[in-house]
Amino acid sequence: MIRNYILTAWRNIMRSKLYAVINIFCLSVGITGAILITLLLSHELSYDKHHANHKNIYRIEGYYTLGGSTSYLAITATPLGPALKKELSGVKNYVRFQETSNLDVRTRHAEFIENDFFYTDSTIFDAFTHEFVAGQPAGALSEPNTVVLTKSASQRFFHHTQVVGEIIRINNEPFTVSAVIEDVPLNSHLLFEGLISIATLPEAYSIHPNLFWSIPLNYTYLQLYDDTTIESILNNLDGLQRKYIEPSGNLLSASADFTATPLADTRFKSVQMSPPTASKTSLLILLAVAVFLVIIAAANYTNLATARISLRAKEIGVRKSAGATTNQILWQFLCESLIMAFLALILSLLWLEITLPGFNNLADKSFHIADILQPSLLLQIILITALSGLIAGAYPSFILSRMNPVNILKPVQHNRGGSAKLRKTLVVFQFAISVMLITGTLTVREQLHFLQNKDMGLSVTHRLALLLSEESDNDRIKRIENRIAENPHILATSKSISVPGGGFNTVAVQAETKVGFYDGKIAHNVVDETYIDFFNIELIEGRNFREDSPADFGRTAIINESAVRYFGWQDNALGKSIKWQFDQHGVPQTNLKVIGVMKDHNFLSLNNPVSPIMLQLPGEESTYNYLSIHHSEEKSREVIRYLENFLRSEEPDLLPNIHIIRHGYTEQFGYEERLGTLFGIFAVVCILVSFLGLFGLSSFMAEQRRREVGIRKVLGSSGRGILGLFIREFAILILTAILIAAPISWLLLHNWLDEFVYRITMTPAPLLLASLSAIIIALFTVSYHTLKTARMNPVDTLRAE
Repeated sequence: MIRNYILTAWRNIMRSKLYAVINIFCLSVGITGAILITLLLSHELSYDKHHANHKNIYRIEGYYTLGGSTSYLAITATPLGPALKKELSGVKNYVRFQETSNLDVRTRHAEFIENDFFYTDSTIFDAFTHEFVAGQPAGALSEPNTVVLTKSASQRFFHHTQVVGEIIRINNEPFTVSAVIEDVPLNSHLLFEGLISIATLPEAYSIHPNLFWSIPLNYTYLQLYDDTTIESILNNLDGLQRKYIEPSGNLLSASADFTATPLADTRFKSVQMSPPTASKTSLLILLAVAVFLVIIAAANYTNLATARISLRAKEIGVRKSAGATTNQILWQFLCESLIMAFLALILSLLWLEITLPGFNNLADKSFHIADILQPSLLLQIILITALSGLIAGAYPSFILSRMNPVNILKPVQHNRGGSAKLRKTLVVFQFAISVMLITGTLTVREQLHFLQNKDMGLSVTHRLALLLSEESDNDRIKRIENRIAENPHILATSKSISVPGGGFNTVAVQAETKVGFYDGKIAHNVVDETYIDFFNIELIEGRNFREDSPADFGRTAIINESAVRYFGWQDNALGKSIKWQFDQHGVPQTNLKVIGVMKDHNFLSLNNPVSPIMLQLPGEESTYNYLSIHHSEEKSREVIRYLENFLRSEEPDLLPNIHIIRHGYTEQFGYEERLGTLFGIFAVVCILVSFLGLFGLSSFMAEQRRREVGIRKVLGSSGRGILGLFIREFAILILTAILIAAPISWLLLHNWLDEFVYRITMTPAPLLLASLSAIIIALFTVSYHTLKTARMNPVDTLRAE
C-alpha cells in the first residue's frame, strides 16, 4: 500500500513539473532557513549545560547603593564566596573568577600578551566539568603560583600538551603548570585560556569587612547541595549583612543586596560588568522567523494545491467510484506532500553547504555541515521537514478526500468557496509577515546607523594606546613618551589610567553643598594635562590642568556636565570641593577643588548613559597605565611597527602591548548588527518565497480564467481594464496584509528600541517603504500573467474552451 502511495505521488509530481519545482524550491528555502536558525538556537540554548552540576550552580550578583543611586552588577567583592561558605550550610562550593587583562606571559622561547586568564579557586574542578589532558583535578590550583592551561594555550606556549611541571613567567613572576585541560566549549559564557590559582593573591582568603567594598572584576559562583534552594540562601543573608557588609557600608552611606542567576541563564542575563550576553527576545524573534519561513513555504503548496483541485477532482472521483476510501485518498495526498518536503530537504542540504560559511560569518559562529548529524538536531530537522509536509498537504488532502464522487464528476468548478477563501487568507498571511520583516530590517538598520554616526563628544580616530608596565614610574614613562614623539608620524601623546571605551573606576566621594557634604559616587580617571585636548573634549567652563602649576597635582579636578547636575552645582561648580579616598573609619583623606567643567562625552560605551566623571592629575604616588598616541592618517601600521621596534630595543623588559583605541559603534553593537543582517536576509527570503508562490498562483488563476477574459474582450473590455480587474483583487489582499502588519510591527519595534540608551524616534517611513515594496512585487507578479492572458486573441481562447 505504501509503495503504491509513493508511486502514485511520484507520477503526479512528474505530471506537473512547474508546480513541483516551485513547491520543492520554496519548501527547500523554508527548511534551509529553519535549519540554520535551529542550529543557532540549539547552540545558544545549550550554554553552560555541559557542566554536570549546572542545575545547582548560581552566579551571585549585587545591587550596590551609593550616594542615593543603585547599580546592578554581575561582579562582587572577593571575600563574598568564602563568607557565604562559612556562614551558610547549604553552600557546597564557591568558585571565584577574577578577570585579568594584558598579562605579560613568557616561556623559555616565546612571549605573549594574554587577556583570557582568570584567577580562580581550586574548587573549580569540583563544581564545573572540565576534561583533563594532563595532570589531575585534585590539587591542580591549591598552591600559590600554579596555573592550569587549556590545550590551545599549551600548544601555543610549548607546542605540545605534556607540560605539567613547566615554568612560565606571568608579569615577571614564575608559575608552575599543574595541569592541562581541554579547550573551553564555545557555548560557555566564560571563556578562558588559562587559570591562575587565586591563592596567589594575598587577600584571597581574607573575609575582613573592609574588603567587602573593594569590588574588582570578580565573579562569584555557588554550588549548592541537592536539598538546598537558592531562595533559602538569599533569604538568610541578614547575619552576613550585619557581620560583613554593614560595618564599612554604613561609613560610606552605602548598602548592598544580593541576588542570583542560574548558571544556564547567565548567557541571557544582561547585567552591568557581565561577560557578553545574548538577547532572549532576539532568539524568540528568530524562532518566529523560522516558523514563518516554514509556514510561508507550506502556504505556497497549499495555495497551489487548492487552486488545482479542479484538475485533480476527476481523478479522485474515479478512484472513489472504484472503491477508494476517504482515508486512503487522504493518505495518498499527504504522502505526496511529504515526498515534496523530503525532496526539498535533499535540496536544502545543498543550500546549507553553500550558505553555512556566510551564516557563520554573520552569526559569529563556527557551525559545520556535520553538526546537523547530532542525534537531537537531526531529529529536529526531520520533524521540521515532516511538519512542513503535513502542514502543506493537510488542507488540500482533507478537501480532496471529502469530495462526493457524484458531484466531482459533474462539469462544475471545484476551486471556489472555502478553498478560495483559504488561498486569500494565506496570501494575506505571507505578505503580512514579509512586510513585518522588511519593516523590522529597515528599522534595525536605521537605529544602527544612528548609533554609528552619533557624536560621542570626543575623538578616538587614528589613536593608539600603549599599555605601560606596572613597574613604570613617571620619569620612565616621560622618557618613553619623549623618545617616541620623535617619530614624524606621531602627532601627539597623552597619559592616563584609563582610555575611552575601557574600564573606569567608580569611587565614593563627598561633594560640597550649601548644607554640608553630600555622599555620592563618580567615575574617576587620572590623566595628564594634555588628555582633554588630545581627545578633543570640549572645556565649557573654567580652565584645563597646567603642568607648571604644582598646586594642580593631586589637588584639583575637572568634572563633566553630568557631575554638575548630579551634585546640584548648576549655579557655579568652580571652586567646589570633592572629598574622597576614605580611611577605615570613613574619613576622607583627599580634598579636590573643581577648576573646570567639560562637555558631556561618552567615555563608556553607548550602552550606558553619560555618567558623572572627574579627572585629576596624579598625586605623589600615582602613575599611569596607558600612553595614548595620535598618529597621522593611514599610518597606523607604520607607527605600531615603530613602537614595537623601539620598545624591544630600548625597553626590553616592557613587552609591546599596543592596541587601537576602539570606542563606538562597531565594538559595542556587533551583535545587533549581525542580527539586523540576518533579519534582512530572512526578509528577502520570505519575499522571494512569497513571490514564487504568488507567481505560481497567479499563473494558474490566469490560466483558469482564460474563458472569462475572452468573453470580457468580446464584450469590449480593454487589456488595461482586465489588468485592473485582476490587480484590484490582489491589491485588496496586499492592503489587508499591510493593515495587519502595521500595528504588530510598530509594537514589537517600539519595545526593541526601548532597550537602547540612545535610540531613534520611530516614523512611518520604514513601514511605508516595506509596504511599497510588497505592493510593487505583488503587482509585478500578477501583471505578468494577466497581461499575457489579456493579450490572447479571444477567438482562440473561446475555441479552446
